[in-house]
Amino acid sequence: MTRTNWITWLGALGAVAVLGATQAGCNEPTCGTGTIDMNGACVPANDMVGSAACGAGTHLGATSQCVPDLPPTQCDPDSTEQMTDPMTGITTCVGTGGTGCQAQIACGTPSASKMTICGQFFNIEDNTLLRDATPTGANCDPSNPTPTGPCSMQILAYDAIDFATNGMSATPLPNDEIVINNCGQFRIKNVNISGVNFVGIGLEDNVKATPTAPHRLSGVALPAVAKAITNFPAYDVKNSVDQAWTSSAGLSGSTFVDRGVYMALFTHGATPVAGVKITVAGGTDATNDYYFSDTDPASRMTVAPAATATGANGAGLMIGHNMNLTNYSGTGMEPTGCMWPTDLGDQITNVAFIQPRVAQVSGNSTMICP
Repeated sequence: MTRTNWITWLGALGAVAVLGATQAGCNEPTCGTGTIDMNGACVPANDMVGSAACGAGTHLGATSQCVPDLPPTQCDPDSTEQMTDPMTGITTCVGTGGTGCQAQIACGTPSASKMTICGQFFNIEDNTLLRDATPTGANCDPSNPTPTGPCSMQILAYDAIDFATNGMSATPLPNDEIVINNCGQFRIKNVNISGVNFVGIGLEDNVKATPTAPHRLSGVALPAVAKAITNFPAYDVKNSVDQAWTSSAGLSGSTFVDRGVYMALFTHGATPVAGVKITVAGGTDATNDYYFSDTDPASRMTVAPAATATGANGAGLMIGHNMNLTNYSGTGMEPTGCMWPTDLGDQITNVAFIQPRVAQVSGNSTMICP
């Protein structure tokens, strides 16, 4: 396959569906004023308070109640591995003793000034896991890929800004190891991020397995930080899904991805939000935005040409703005005291640029809306 189908991007400050993780071996929290301990977690008390009444480790939330800050987490090194969600900042202790797909892929600690990225493949059309029918957790052999499933794919890391600027002349970033297993989990170890601001993770067909290219190149993007990133999602965009979007939208000729498409996924926490319009460069564009009619919040298959805002799945598509990186966001149905994040995005020919837009506390771009 040629690299004419490139990368599906995810906004660095967005949040997406993340892998479920079982906490084990972690310290019990100490709850501050305005919160109470419930099953080992600090949750808001019912009292409405002023900011001065919030104790250490808490802050005044959007509902005028004290809510907990994210406390530091210590994991038992003998039975768990500390994993921090790159989107929410939440740290969990994940058991390492499971078998098959029960245990997450070991991520480890990267070398100095390097970055290791670990995560899971998802299907964009329904948010299901991309894995073998009977997965065992065995690593894929990239020189002998399978015809289908995660072992038919390959994943690479790029300088995201370089690719947006230079397209196909961008070169994958050096790294020590790339591992994919048949659970659809991946690890890109010790990525050299010297001089890089954002890393793009590209997921596409392994041409040795699928020379007919049944998938568009897809992936994720995140800030370049010298640390291990875990629970990171990479999205598989099938040709059939791109065709379904295009057909249901009534577009003729080139598909959405052929044209270069931006896709936003608006959620409040993990819940999709209906009634939101995509904004690009600070404004809406009713001519070039498209939304879905799927009634299942997890489904993203059928575009409704007459729709003017997101439906049950909180998703939207934008075309017609092929340009260098510019700000994308949303407007409408913001939760009380919250806003839709604004991040750089792009529409690149033969690229699906996907950004989850998770509501943030107004005036605080690092805090997810409670």
